[in-house]
Amino acid sequence: MNRHRSIVATLVVGGALIAGAPAATSASTGTPADPLGCTSEVFDPSALLDDRVDTAVEQAERSLGADVRVRAERSVDGGLDARIDQLVAQCDGWAAPDGELADDMVVVLFSEVEREASVYYGADLGPDLEYRWSDAVDDMTAEFPDDYSAGVVAALRTLRVGSFGSTSSPSLADTSSNASGPLIGLFVIGALIVLGVVSFVRWDGLEGHSWAGTYGDDDSSGGWSWSSGSSRRRSSFRSFGSSSRSRSSGSRRSSSSRGSRRAGGGTKKW
Repeated sequence: MNRHRSIVATLVVGGALIAGAPAATSASTGTPADPLGCTSEVFDPSALLDDRVDTAVEQAERSLGADVRVRAERSVDGGLDARIDQLVAQCDGWAAPDGELADDMVVVLFSEVEREASVYYGADLGPDLEYRWSDAVDDMTAEFPDDYSAGVVAALRTLRVGSFGSTSSPSLADTSSNASGPLIGLFVIGALIVLGVVSFVRWDGLEGHSWAGTYGDDDSSGGWSWSSGSSRRRSSFRSFGSSSRSRSSGSRRSSSSRGSRRAGGGTKKW
């Protein structure tokens, strides 16, 4: 009887080991449960990035109130545009109801193999990042390939505060310039109006009077006179506008209307 019990116990233990074998095999092969890295804040399979990026991600999340992801991609079929489409389609929580990137997400990607860099953002971030994403990509690639971490940190900083040297986004410097332009124009117009009024009053007071002077001995023919009446001057104003150039190249998804609440972003080669 004891022998039968021993056989049964052996079979039970053996069955448990066999049942657990697939799980052990999966763990031993290192197959990830999340092959696309959907849940990673910083997806960096090639170990290109350091701790500076983690800190910059936290700062960007607090400043923008967004779910910020950074991805150092390897070779990607179709480029980074295809990758973001794949992530939105296959990662839980990455898609908004309209099929675009989730409203509160910001994704910074680059591929050292494809030599591409991208920034994509959801609709909630559209009013701000529509004017910053292109500069953020430029600031990122300016550091590549010497320091990938510095490039990502620079991109996240530009997304937070804008780029002061930008000609394609309304940063703080642009806002100050735009505000001072109309004030200067109004001052000039006001000064000309005052001068015009003063000139009119002076000329009007001289109506009915004449001035005469002589150049030589002949008082009648060598003199000059200012006849009575008033004259008007018409001044013409030329407006000088500053043309802006965009450093953007490559694909672009952002809306062309200013401050729109739409998902957007794009990719550039470097």
